[in-house]
Amino acid sequence: MATSIQNLRGQEAQNGLVLTWINLRDDFQGILIEIAKDSEFTMASRIFVFPPTVSSCTLQVGVGTWFFRAGSMEGTEKSGKVVWTGIYDISIQKGTCMLPAESKASFSVLHTQSVDKGVKLFTDKIKPNYYFMEYTTKDTFEASQTKTIYAKDWKTEGSVLCEPLDPSLTYSIRISSLVLDSLHLPSKFVDYLSTWIVLKGKKAQQVSKAFTPIDVSISAAEQVLLREAKERPLRFTSTADYTRYLALKEKTSSAKEKV
Repeated sequence: MATSIQNLRGQEAQNGLVLTWINLRDDFQGILIEIAKDSEFTMASRIFVFPPTVSSCTLQVGVGTWFFRAGSMEGTEKSGKVVWTGIYDISIQKGTCMLPAESKASFSVLHTQSVDKGVKLFTDKIKPNYYFMEYTTKDTFEASQTKTIYAKDWKTEGSVLCEPLDPSLTYSIRISSLVLDSLHLPSKFVDYLSTWIVLKGKKAQQVSKAFTPIDVSISAAEQVLLREAKERPLRFTSTADYTRYLALKEKTSSAKEKV
């Protein structure tokens, strides 16, 4: 998929770096502008978020060579991927402004869970948040080796999904957020993303094997046990009996999900 942004250009101005571009469509979700001191966007990187109606911005940067690119948020308001333009550079000779200080992440990742073709990240936030995630099979997040996606936690889910991932590969994932005052991006300049939270050694779950009748065959005694459990509370004489009962419930539950 091609980006919805073209003709990205930079120009030095008295108060910083002026960027302009053309939006080819109006049905994408937003715009990311990333600047950094190197072409892989690993040094002094900042990502600014704008609504899709914006076609220019002025960024405060210091003197020196700066690299920049733009990305269109392609997908639904709920989730999608960021499709980046090419990478450009500009030399700032007389800028007096400094790059904004990094903004500390306002959330934490409590734990992760491997799922089919992805990794679910559980956070401690229950406010509307746009989460931006980058993933790579490398240890470092170089732009040429990294893919960027976004996902929105609407209200109280407290989790977002990083996908699609190849279950045979191991990934480094990093996540940043943009806290919203409402369920939608505002119509004017938003803000720059918080610092990344980095997670390494993550893998997607292998796709479950196809269901076969032998996988869930249960004995007549087990059928009686399940029927009695529905009719009245059960009492178990040992921990082993209770463990076998839980395994039986799990086996039949998995069968229903696969059918």
